[in-house]
Amino acid sequence: MQNKNLPPENKSSKLTRRDFIAAASTAFMVPTIVPSSVFGANAPSNRINIAQIGCGNQSRADLPGMLRLADAQVVAVCDVNKASGGYARKEHFLGRDPAQKKVNEYYAKKARSGKYQGCDAYSDFRDVLAREDIDAVMITLPDHWHALATVKSCEAGKDVYCQKPMSLTVHDGQQMVNR
Repeated sequence: MQNKNLPPENKSSKLTRRDFIAAASTAFMVPTIVPSSVFGANAPSNRINIAQIGCGNQSRADLPGMLRLADAQVVAVCDVNKASGGYARKEHFLGRDPAQKKVNEYYAKKARSGKYQGCDAYSDFRDVLAREDIDAVMITLPDHWHALATVKSCEAGKDVYCQKPMSLTVHDGQQMVNR
């Protein structure tokens, strides 16, 4: 019995133009359907997209740690302050624009192209929470804003990392826990 995939013996064994194009298009298509994890990259579905809410003193310490997480990516930063000095130290120049720049520069160093502009900057945390692609938020706002941002984040279905103290009153703490 002859294999149906082989040409009949009485036909010429020359490769036809049609056969070549079919084989070549199949060969070129393979890399596009191989998951990125085969090439050592983390699949987008396995990555946690994080937004930083609050880009002042505390975020200066926390943001680098979040950037180094292999299974997470910081995709947004948010602060009412665009950029200014006057934080804990005179040389600190913080706010949403410096935080966005820091994130983009970090991921650009890791990118093959050396370029990255995937971090968006917001002045209103509610705009961040409206994004469906954000899985978690890191809240590093001043203490008196922790409760509101945490409650709204939970209501939006986001996982929350919040600095201590999480709340200033028992009532605020209960509101946070009940979400």
